[in-house]
Amino acid sequence: RAWRTVPRSAIMAHLSGTSAAFYSAKTPDRYSLDDLLSIVDKATVGCEAPDASLNAQLAARLTEITDPRVLSEVVRRMRKKLKEKRHSTVMNALLLMEHLMDHLHTDFVLAMANLKLIKQMTKTVKQGSKSTLKARKIEAKKAIYLIATWARRYSGSPAIGRGFVDGAE
Repeated sequence: RAWRTVPRSAIMAHLSGTSAAFYSAKTPDRYSLDDLLSIVDKATVGCEAPDASLNAQLAARLTEITDPRVLSEVVRRMRKKLKEKRHSTVMNALLLMEHLMDHLHTDFVLAMANLKLIKQMTKTVKQGSKSTLKARKIEAKKAIYLIATWARRYSGSPAIGRGFVDGAE
């Protein structure tokens, strides 16, 4: 009888074995994690210029989500986009991060202020400083600008500012 008290969605998520299915089954929010991650992919890959409508659509959907696991999965996907080789993908990911940080709530900002993301951004800066390619130098300048802006903006709040200030050192 104990197995009947477990919700069916949790059992199906456990059986599927994928984290995306697990998080989308657990969250009571209207949008699934797969939808959010596909928007991140569309906004960063395949277009030379940033797509403002996709950025705004993702921001609108993320405003309704308060589950920190879903928010951290979205941040993790953006962090992966910073590792890409294509200049347009990296720049679109940086611009998407800037847009989301300007327009979203504190829960998302806390998810962004993790050390892994800041370390990946500093790797982008180091690669840009060593590279002779103009595109890598532009990426590095944008990453420095974002880290400095976020450190200044959130230095007054200890929980958020610690991630940006520690990562910028």
